[in-house]
Amino acid sequence: MSRSMKRGIFVVAAIVSIASSAHAQADDTATALSLFEEGKKLATEGNYAEGCPKLLASYNLVQKVGTLLNLADCYEKQGKTASAWARFTEAATMAERAGQNDRVEFAHKHAAELAPRLSRLTVVVATRPPGLEVKRDGAALDPAVFGAAVPVDPGPHGVEAHAPGKKPWSGSVDVPPNAGVASIEIPALSDVEAPPQPVALPVATPNQMPLPETKNGGTQRTLGIVAGAVGLAAIGGSFLFGAFANAEYDRSNCNGDLCTREGLDHRDSASTLAGIATGLFIGGLVLTAAGVTLYLTAPSSKSAASIGIGRTW
Repeated sequence: MSRSMKRGIFVVAAIVSIASSAHAQADDTATALSLFEEGKKLATEGNYAEGCPKLLASYNLVQKVGTLLNLADCYEKQGKTASAWARFTEAATMAERAGQNDRVEFAHKHAAELAPRLSRLTVVVATRPPGLEVKRDGAALDPAVFGAAVPVDPGPHGVEAHAPGKKPWSGSVDVPPNAGVASIEIPALSDVEAPPQPVALPVATPNQMPLPETKNGGTQRTLGIVAGAVGLAAIGGSFLFGAFANAEYDRSNCNGDLCTREGLDHRDSASTLAGIATGLFIGGLVLTAAGVTLYLTAPSSKSAASIGIGRTW
């Protein structure tokens, strides 16, 4: 690709980017203007709860001195003196930079009238563990604010504190209007309880190990007898089901693989019964063997006495 072609592509891309940016700015301006008109209308009607947020949204899209002044006026009429004072002060700076002297005077006048009426809140922090974060109404506070009486809007305010390894704390305070003063103290955060540590169990030595309370292995022998009896019963049942299977097979009257529908049903029944017989026979053998093993390995009175002597040694 030639240098002139690359330069042309770059120019076209730049033009497209500028056009896209201009289009986005135009959309923001249109939205901001619409929000401004609607917010101002609501505020004029006395609906500050809905009007102020629309004016704020308009200002966040396009920063205009007029929008900021209307927002500050809306806050003032809503009773949010600290928010109004801060916006009037900010508007005075913006108007001064723009050379709008009448707006500078208007903003300074309202800010000065609000200053004596500002309510203040002091957040006192008892201790400051590493990583401490304090929030007021969901916004993080700079540590420089701790202990300082700062302007806030009258009304309830939520305060919370978090720190690694500490239990979170939260509280609330109601700040009175008309130069009201309030404070809230964050106590020392308590430590998070450590998870319980596993308890090491002592390892019993042979002389300390408790013995099962059996009389000459009687319990084990009883279990052996029961298991053996059940096993023998299962073996007997297997022979019975085997006989049933043979009877069903004989009733099929099939000639090799040639069977009627009824004959096939008898053969299916014979197959099922044969499977049951096989399962019973195998299970019976296992139970019988286990019963014999339990019976033969049960401790005798002599071995129990010997173990008892070992325990008392």
